[in-house]
Amino acid sequence: MATKNAVLLSTQQILNQEVNVYGDFENPLFLAKDVAEWIEHDNSSVMLRSIDDDEKILNIVYTIDGEQEAWMLTENGIYEVLMQNFNSKTKEIRKNVKNIITGMHRKAMFLKATKIMEDSIIQENWRKIPGFEGFYEVSSIGRVRSTVRSFIDKNGKKTSFPSKILRVGSGKTSPYLAVNLSMRNVATKYMVHRLVAMSFLSNWDSECEINHIDGNVYNNCVCNLEMCTRKENYQHAIDEKLKKDYGQFSSNAKLSNIDVKRIRKLNNLGVAQRDLAIAFDVCKQTISSIVNFKIYRQCK
Repeated sequence: MATKNAVLLSTQQILNQEVNVYGDFENPLFLAKDVAEWIEHDNSSVMLRSIDDDEKILNIVYTIDGEQEAWMLTENGIYEVLMQNFNSKTKEIRKNVKNIITGMHRKAMFLKATKIMEDSIIQENWRKIPGFEGFYEVSSIGRVRSTVRSFIDKNGKKTSFPSKILRVGSGKTSPYLAVNLSMRNVATKYMVHRLVAMSFLSNWDSECEINHIDGNVYNNCVCNLEMCTRKENYQHAIDEKLKKDYGQFSSNAKLSNIDVKRIRKLNNLGVAQRDLAIAFDVCKQTISSIVNFKIYRQCK
């Protein structure tokens, strides 16, 4: 029997085809029949039998014909199917799927951080940003605003600009929220969590890193930030099981912890390192270092 009704999250594009994504932002699900069509698998039932029980879920979906039971693949499930049916097409599909899942995970973190900010806004307090006194302020929950400014124009008329909340955003390669601050008509991008830390933390050190205690890089409340060394920051990510997200979100990393575990599993089953390098789009030396636990030691 189906466990629950599937919630449609969004419709995405994979190889110029519309793809429905179900579940929630932390645990996106893909229809098994859609995946079978992408990889041109003759029998979706055979495909489903090739993966573990915890990599698939039987849910109820709503169609024009009414309610229907349908098998869905979890994140682990879809990666496993694509690996089992590896070719140039599934390699491209895997990149698309990874981008979709990474976006979903970011959305989940952003929604959590937004709720925390909304719940904390009544206790919000503002401080001047060092180096930008009289121009910009940052709050204890991670909002940034310009201050009220007045000047006399060439005709001797006094003009005032009201304070306003500035828009923050993250880039394609990094999830950290940033904001542009301008001085003398020159705009510079600053990470919001560093502005909060330098304005509120008594032990602020520009040479140190800043750890997000709950692992959510969108939660820039001062109570969620602490100064730390790079080693301490790395260890915190391991202790809190955040390295999966770090691997997926880092601008430098190509592999997540799920990828690493699958590489070791496939290598133990006899798949050549050369073939794994091609499948995961990394060099053979990277695969060798992974299977010999020279890197990603925390993934076991």
